[in-house]
Amino acid sequence: AAGVTTQRMADPISVRRATSADLGATAELAARLVRQHHQVDPGRFFLPEGVEQGYVAWFRKELARREAVIRNPETLRKLAM
Repeated sequence: AAGVTTQRMADPISVRRATSADLGATAELAARLVRQHHQVDPGRFFLPEGVEQGYVAWFRKELARREAVIRNPETLRKLAM
């Protein structure tokens, strides 16, 4: 039909529960998001020193809580590169 565009569906993403081995890569991705938000609106989003280390510490604490759930894509390490 005229004016109709189609898009290819993204490949499916397999997610799993995070482990302590994932903390560095997970923190790197979280820090990228913080930096992106700060770049777009620095008045609204602050960028603390050591943001990656802060996320590693927080994620480690959360992994120890039974009720907390942190999920990662199977391709986590590729994304964090």
